[in-house]
Amino acid sequence: MPVFIGLDLGTTGVKSTLFDHEGKIDAYAYEEYDLESSREGFFELNPCVLSRAVTSVLRRSLKEAPRPAEAVCVTSFGETVFLTDARGKPLCNGLIYIDRRGTAEAEELERVFGFDTIADTTGVKPHAMYSLAKLLWLAKHEKKMVERVRRIFFVADFIAFQLGSDHITDYSLAARSMALNIRKKCWWKEMLDAAGLKETLFPALAETGTVTGRVNAAAAAETGLKQGIPIVIGGHDQISNALGAGVLQKGNAANGLGTVDCVTPAFQLPPSLVSLAKNNYCAVPYVSQDLCVTYAFNITGGAVLKWYRDTFAKDLHATPVPFGSAYKALAEAMPDTPTGLLCLPHFAGSGTPDMDIHSKGVVVGLSLNTTRSELYKGFLEGLAYEAMYNLESLRGCGVEVDELRTVGGGARSWEWLQIRADVFGKPVIQMGVEEAGTLGCAIMAGKAAGVYSSYDEGVNAAVKIARVFEPNRKKHGFYKEQYERFKRLYAIEKTL
Repeated sequence: MPVFIGLDLGTTGVKSTLFDHEGKIDAYAYEEYDLESSREGFFELNPCVLSRAVTSVLRRSLKEAPRPAEAVCVTSFGETVFLTDARGKPLCNGLIYIDRRGTAEAEELERVFGFDTIADTTGVKPHAMYSLAKLLWLAKHEKKMVERVRRIFFVADFIAFQLGSDHITDYSLAARSMALNIRKKCWWKEMLDAAGLKETLFPALAETGTVTGRVNAAAAAETGLKQGIPIVIGGHDQISNALGAGVLQKGNAANGLGTVDCVTPAFQLPPSLVSLAKNNYCAVPYVSQDLCVTYAFNITGGAVLKWYRDTFAKDLHATPVPFGSAYKALAEAMPDTPTGLLCLPHFAGSGTPDMDIHSKGVVVGLSLNTTRSELYKGFLEGLAYEAMYNLESLRGCGVEVDELRTVGGGARSWEWLQIRADVFGKPVIQMGVEEAGTLGCAIMAGKAAGVYSSYDEGVNAAVKIARVFEPNRKKHGFYKEQYERFKRLYAIEKTL
């Protein structure tokens, strides 16, 4: 029975998961690492720290696995690039998407090309978070170092290159640079010329899920991988997460409930992308060539619940209830009926579509009779209203979401999923695996190795549905009215 490795490189940690062809986990390892910050607004990832963590999780997971892997697929967060010499040796740290450098440079590029042209060509709005703006900043402030650069890597293709891959990236990671023409699927020459960057510095482009090389002898000895197995580029982590949730059709969406609450719907590329961009939504090429996805998110999804647990439920870590069960204890005491509370979950500003960094958290409707668990449910309802706000905004941009497939740590809470179904007025699907990102990688690896003839076959074999939560129509009627109040609350908060 063949086994495949999904390697997921996150901003602060890396996961290695081995799956068999039916989606069962053979082994798993995770390791955290720290970002570096030399001053306010500067956030960097050391590529050497990342490489050591990758080696560690591969060795640990492969040691635990009963069978060797037949292919490895690498996915990562986007925007960040590593600059190297011709042999792939890093010359500096990678600037993370939250790093503030590049703001003036993004504004310069917008003045040259215009908002609409950049949005329609690249699928993103001009912003400092994207690779190109940060490369321009480095060219101005680290000129001597930049003159030595011979290769530019995105995070996933940097690690793939170390394993034995060629210098290749996929369209989904390239789309996070603000330099990819997503319609023609090529580097945007005019943009690179304006930035003074040669196309030869950038990786070659390929479809997500392409074999980009084979594990070489040195990487095999260091990691425990079998020499000669295929290396597959898994692209942006939200792409592999969507595939691991079984998203393959227009209208399907993955909903990752973690620290961030992110909805990733699939849709066909429209003639104009300006409306999406003006609402802070991107367009990213997907594994299916005629589809793309976007990312609709609330920055403080599960983070709000963690704050509430750690602030108001510290006693629940005491015996006999383990601290990990604090959420369960809070949920068990929740009222069955809707709370009537309005909780605006903007504890670190708002996400899409407004991206309002100044918005604050608000709770309306408290009384002396409000219980701790009732307030907890109020936050679950508020997070569902916030997701509904995104679904409504997406619909206004021409992107319909018919089916939500939920993954991530929050998907373990049936109470949370039922509330979301009741608020949305449509079924919410709980998937059978939390680690959808690495499962998506494993499906890509299985297709590349010839075990699956298509992504449809891979999804049918490996992706399982655990439960479908149907909406309660009576509760939906109440929540529909509450949602309208929620939107008015946000409008009022903006004026405070």
